[in-house]
Amino acid sequence: RTDSGERVVIGYMGSYTLQSDLQSIAPALLKIAETYGDKVLFKIWGVPLMSESLGLENFEYFPTISSVYTEFVEQFKNEKVNIFIAPLADNAFNRAKSHLKYLEYSAMQVPGVFANLEPYSAVVSEGINGFLAANQDEWYEKLSRLIEDPDLCKKVGKNAFEDVMKHWSLTRNTEFLSDTYKALKNDDRDKKNNKSPLIR
Repeated sequence: RTDSGERVVIGYMGSYTLQSDLQSIAPALLKIAETYGDKVLFKIWGVPLMSESLGLENFEYFPTISSVYTEFVEQFKNEKVNIFIAPLADNAFNRAKSHLKYLEYSAMQVPGVFANLEPYSAVVSEGINGFLAANQDEWYEKLSRLIEDPDLCKKVGKNAFEDVMKHWSLTRNTEFLSDTYKALKNDDRDKKNNKSPLIR
């Protein structure tokens, strides 16, 4: 339990299409549920629960908050979560995804355990602004560390928040985005001005 005696809430959110990702770490999550019992609560938004977890008191399912992103952000930021997870089944599609969940979780100053694949391994520094897990044992170990160490939770969550504000916020990247837009616009103009003489 947390310092205040409340259950440690482990959260995950997405759509029904991410069920295979959640299923990929089912053994680790069920082991956490068995080890810590009523000390932990898994709150899952939008992704159907694993069949093995149905009926277990420390797994709760909630419908997707909203398909409108601004509404989702406004509501989700008020949820009470101590640790977030971001599993990904290892396939070509998932390796091409962005690290959006890292940004969303970190903006709430909540630490996360992420799949050790490119979307997250490129931005997560192990033990500093998050944790990476590549197999069931690592998922169990990293989650256990955070469950048992509230101070580590706070520290990693704070580091992740500071990283996002420093490197990923729109206010910090307006110049980069503006320069990129201008470069693309100039490139498009150059292509139009340098048409092949065979094209009439």
